[in-house]
Amino acid sequence: MPYDITGTVVRVMETQTFPSGFSKREFVIETDEKYPQKVKLECIKERCSLLDGIRESDAVLVRFVVRGSEHEGRYYVNLQALEITRQNPF
Repeated sequence: MPYDITGTVVRVMETQTFPSGFSKREFVIETDEKYPQKVKLECIKERCSLLDGIRESDAVLVRFVVRGSEHEGRYYVNLQALEITRQNPF
C-alpha cells in the first residue's frame, strides 16, 4: 500500500551499485510539520532516475511503499520511493 509524504529535500546521495548489479540511491527530506522530521527514503534499480533533476531545497511530494526484511535476527525497514513530484512553493 503506497503512502505519501511531503517535505523539502535536504540531501541527495550518489547512486550505489553492488556486485550483484543491484543499485539504489538514497535521499533525505525534512517534513513540513510542527515538529519536522528528517526522513531517509531510497530509489532502487530503474527508479534511481527519479532523482535526476531533484535538488536540495526542492519541495517534493513522494509516494512510497514500506518494505521490511529480516537478516540474522535483525529487522530492517526501508521506504522505497515510487514517484517524486516537485511541488510549487506557496
